[in-house]
Amino acid sequence: MQVAKVEDSTPVRRVQELKFGFTTQQIIEEGRVNSDDISLLKTWLPTQRQLPRLTDEQIVLFLLCSSNDPEKTKITIQRHYCIKIRAPNLFNNRRCSREDLQLQMKTYQFGVLPERTDDGHAIVFCRMKDTNYANAIMEPSLVLCFMTMEAAFYDHPPNGIIILLDQKGTGLLHLTQLRIGLVKLFMEYVQEGLPMKVKKVHVINTVHFIDKMMGLMKPFISKESYEMLVFHPPNMDMKIFHAKWIPKRCLPEEYGGDLPSIEIIHQKNIRKLIEMETYFDAEEFQRRSLK
Repeated sequence: MQVAKVEDSTPVRRVQELKFGFTTQQIIEEGRVNSDDISLLKTWLPTQRQLPRLTDEQIVLFLLCSSNDPEKTKITIQRHYCIKIRAPNLFNNRRCSREDLQLQMKTYQFGVLPERTDDGHAIVFCRMKDTNYANAIMEPSLVLCFMTMEAAFYDHPPNGIIILLDQKGTGLLHLTQLRIGLVKLFMEYVQEGLPMKVKKVHVINTVHFIDKMMGLMKPFISKESYEMLVFHPPNMDMKIFHAKWIPKRCLPEEYGGDLPSIEIIHQKNIRKLIEMETYFDAEEFQRRSLK
């Protein structure tokens, strides 16, 4: 199946108000946040010149990932925008029509699985499609990864996310494409600035040289994050995986699940990211004046 065709809308489009697929009132009525904490943070934000004015829905996301602790939420918000300001190459001009992103859409398969776990966790997956290491460019692949993570909370915030990383097709030469600065920034953002809690990272079809990969990443991984990693060998018993980790109703058919194929979900994700371009534009515009 070919990558979904993208219309290149190069003319500057009017940036609309930053909106999500959920409302603050919905999340309050679900009993997941309270209005007092939102008001407290809305009062605090104007005192922080290095931060933009956030929508109520953005504040909700940061509260949820910080266990509804306003002080922890403040730190997460600060880290989130500090990292985004330092890395415009990863968080600006998020358009699926970009040639470098188009290549990564053909090299990797990304997506948010349509079913959440019983605990309300969203599952984000990444798998290699084209095994040619020369096409696996780290920077644009991270752009797509972060865009996909935002798609996981755009319509309705999960209680956390589970990352499913399939290493099938990964070879030693792929290590030459890793950039230490980008590895550090990725880990920093996921651990400190992502407006969602990462609950588990399942590495499927773990490669025999995983120790070399972890050697590059370990200096940037906190003890708490390291304990979230679960490595699974090739040809593992998927029935055990379903029983212990993720039920089959939440997984695509390649992993013995009830969902459609990874490629179908990947194509759906591309269409979702295209639909979210107004949101990506507005989010970038919101922090344009930050230095």
